[in-house]
This record gives sequence, structure tokens and C-alpha cells, in this order.
Amino acid sequence: EEFLSRFNTVLPILTNAVLLCMLGHLSACAFYFFSMPDWRTDEETARVLDGSLIPWLEREFIGNFSSVPLKKRYITALYWSFTTLTTVGYGDISAVTSAERICALIDMVLGTVLFGFVIASCTEMSYSMAKANEKYNNKIYCVRSFTRYYEFPKDLSQAIIRHFKNQPLPVYNTQEIIREAPVALQTHLIATVYARLIQVLPACFQCCEDEASLILKFVMQLNIYNPSPNAVIVQQGSPAEFLWVISQGELKVAERMSDNHDNHDVHHMAFQHLRPGHFFGVEGLAGEELYSRTVQNCDGRAELYRMPMATAIDMFSQKEFKLVRRALLKRFLPSEVLGDESVSEKCKEHSDTQGELMDQMSDTVRAMEVQLKNMQESIKAFESTLEALNLSVR
Repeated sequence: EEFLSRFNTVLPILTNAVLLCMLGHLSACAFYFFSMPDWRTDEETARVLDGSLIPWLEREFIGNFSSVPLKKRYITALYWSFTTLTTVGYGDISAVTSAERICALIDMVLGTVLFGFVIASCTEMSYSMAKANEKYNNKIYCVRSFTRYYEFPKDLSQAIIRHFKNQPLPVYNTQEIIREAPVALQTHLIATVYARLIQVLPACFQCCEDEASLILKFVMQLNIYNPSPNAVIVQQGSPAEFLWVISQGELKVAERMSDNHDNHDVHHMAFQHLRPGHFFGVEGLAGEELYSRTVQNCDGRAELYRMPMATAIDMFSQKEFKLVRRALLKRFLPSEVLGDESVSEKCKEHSDTQGELMDQMSDTVRAMEVQLKNMQESIKAFESTLEALNLSVR
């Protein structure tokens, strides 16, 4: 079944072709069988002898059909069969005896049903083949309509359309399928779907005991993104809306640097490259609202994953991601952001606040456990007192 599922598009066509061939073969054999003289009535036999009725066997083979090779007789019957089943009916071979006409009626009914079935089957196949591309085509159509409506310049229109053509729009939802799968299979599904990304993740994701659970929670919040060649992915000074990670390809980072020469600020661009496993946009985790660097695609094969910054902040504020967050900030936080005292203080205050909250929660849980234990002891004492009273009353 798994092997045949790879040929879902071809199998229905082959099935219909085989069905048509089998039905045509059986119909040809039946028509030839019921055209034999043994199935003619006495009246039909008399008319054949006096020449007023000429069945197709006598007309095609000049009355001596038994001496004609069987292959030729079969091809002739098969020709009649397919012209009848496909409702063409040229009329050069026709049914004249009662047995032949009954056989022809059955063939015409079967041909009508088969014709309707094949049309419906072909329509369904066409719809199934187009369904996978329907969402993608609708998206591209909307983008084209958008560019035409606002009369964008040709270069800008092509750049926008090229960008959306590079974005995959599958008919399935990866996260939804994984969530609905049995728990025992989820780890295997994630290891297969996100194999390229998991292989390049930094070692900080392996710092906890339950590594699989940590990676599961992380990748389930990611969405794939395929940038166009030379496209700017994030712009310096734009809102930090996403946390990004590279799974394939290479990106170019442009940082605006300032040098002070004789009290004059001189600005220049410094470039570096990001490779698979590198994160960018981590300044959002540090409390920054804007991207501090411009990141551009320099590899047409680049594949990225991104997570909404609000989701990333909420995730990395959890206790199990505390070490991962600290490692990401230490390794991938831009130097100019890391050197900003206000940002450093903000990160430190944020970490201290998280620690205080976790300590408070732990203390609260311990106090509740003590109270629960005291309540259980009080209930036991009350039950003992009640039992003593019952014995006294008796």
C-alpha cells in the first residue's frame, strides 16, 4: 500500500484503462458467441438462407467465417465492441438477429455507465492534482492583482512576486499533524521533519535531561521561511517581530559601525556571515524592540525558520529554557547591544526577576504542601474524636 501510494496520480488512469480493456474483451467474446448460427431462430435462419437477412459474420467473411483465422474474427468483434461501448457506433458492423441485438443492448448500457464513470473519475483526478497547487496559485494570483492595482514599477512587482513564489504553501499543517499523532510517534515525526534543523542546533539545546521534550517544544513553534536570492530578511531599525534560526544556506549581516575621528563620527558597514545553526533577532529576547543589524540572503538555497517574538519571549522565560536563553544571548547577541549598559542591566534585571519569581513560586508550593499535610492530620484527629463519641453514645 505504501509503495502504491506513490503512484496515486497514475493508478486511477491505469485502473480505468484495464477496466475498459477487460470489458471490451468480454463484450467482443459475448457478441461473437451470440452471433453464431446456433442462437438464430428458425425464421432468422430461413431469412439468412434466402438472402433477406445478412448477419455481420456472413457479410464480413462472405458466408464462410469458419475458415477465417480466429485472430481476424476476434479483432472484428473487438472493433464492434469498442465502437459500441464508447457510443460511437459507425454502423459498418451491426446487430441484426435477436441474440445480437440483446447483446448490443447490454453493451450500450454498460458503455453508458462506463463512460459516466470514466468522466467522473477523470474529473476527480484532475481536482486532486490541482488541489495541491490551488492554494499556491490563489496566493500568487492575489499578489499579482495587488501589484497591478497599485501599478507598481516592473522591478518592484517582479521582486514581490518572486518572494511569494519562494514561500511554500502546503495543503497540510505540519504542527497540526504532529500534535494529532500518537505521543509515541511525535518524537520520530519531529526527528524526520526537522532533521536538517535539529542537526545544526547549538549544543545549548542538549543541556537538559529531557532533550527531546525541549526540542519538541521549540520546533513546534517554528514556521519555515525561504527568502528570495539577495533579499533583505530583516532591516536594521525595524521592529524585532521574529526570532530567526538558519537551517540551510548562508546569510550576510551588515552592521552600521561608527568611528570617532577628531570628534567627527564616521559611519561604515561591517559585514559578516551567518551559517546553519546561527540565530539572529535575539536582541528581542534581551528586551530590545528593534533589530540592530541588517541580514540579507546571499545564498539561493537558504532555508530559515522563524518564531514570533512574543512566543519566543514567553517560551524562553520558562524554567526549562533558562539555560538555553542565556547561551543564545551570550553567543548570538550583537556586540553593540551586548555592550549597551542599559540593555545589560535590563537583561540582568529580567533574569533576577525571573529568579525571584521562581523562588517565590517554590516557597508558595512548599507552604501549600505543609498546609495540606496539616489539614490531613486535623481530619484524621477529627475522625478519631468522632469515633470515640460514637462509642460513648452506644
